[in-house]
Amino acid sequence: GVIISSGAGNNYFAGKIGIGNTAPASKLHLSSGTLIIDGSATDSIIVNGNIGVGAAIPSHKLHVAGAIRAEQDFISNDGTAGSPSHRFTNDANTGMFLGAADQLGFATGGTERLTVNASGDVGIGTAAPTHKLHVAGNALVTSSMSVSGSGLSGAAPVFQVIGGTMTVLANGNVGIGTDSPGAPLSVKGGGASGDETAQFFSGADLVMGIRKK
Repeated sequence: GVIISSGAGNNYFAGKIGIGNTAPASKLHLSSGTLIIDGSATDSIIVNGNIGVGAAIPSHKLHVAGAIRAEQDFISNDGTAGSPSHRFTNDANTGMFLGAADQLGFATGGTERLTVNASGDVGIGTAAPTHKLHVAGNALVTSSMSVSGSGLSGAAPVFQVIGGTMTVLANGNVGIGTDSPGAPLSVKGGGASGDETAQFFSGADLVMGIRKK
C-alpha cells in the first residue's frame, strides 16, 4: 500500500492493512491476537454500515451469529404491540415491548395479550389489570385451584362473582344472591311473594322447592 498525505495534517493508507497476515483480504485484516482501542468515555468508533460478528454478510447494524453476553445494561427502544422491541427473526409482530412507564407488554400476532403493570398486577386480555391476576375473558382450570394467604379468614371472600351473585367465604359459607352469607348456605332471591328462590333435584326430578313468603 501507499501512505498518502492530504497536506492538511491527515495521512491515508491506500490499500489493505494486515496485522499478523501478509495477504489481507479487507481494508483491515487481523489474524489471531487481540485488538485493543484505548480512549475516554467520550470517544467513539463510528461505522457507516452493518457490522457482522460471525456473520460474513450482516443484515442489521449489528448482526451476531452466535450467543451474546452482556455484563451491563442492554438498552432498546420501547416498541409497540405491532412491532415489539424484543421480537423474532421469523415473527416480527410477536414479542415483548414497553406498553407504558414501568409496564411490560407481551404481544402475539401484533396484538397485546399479556400485561404486567408497575404494581405487579398481571392482565390477560386487558392492558389495565386491577388485581394480581386479571383475566378479561373466559378461563379454564383443568386441575385443582387453591387459594391461601394470611388475610383469608372468617368473612373474607375467597371466590366471588362480581356483583355478589355468588360468594364463597374463607369460613366455608356460600352465598347465592348475597356477598355476606351468614350460614353454610345463604340464598337471597328477589321476585314476588310465592316465587321459588331455591330448588333441589334428584336427577331430573324436583324433590324440594323453597318459595318466598
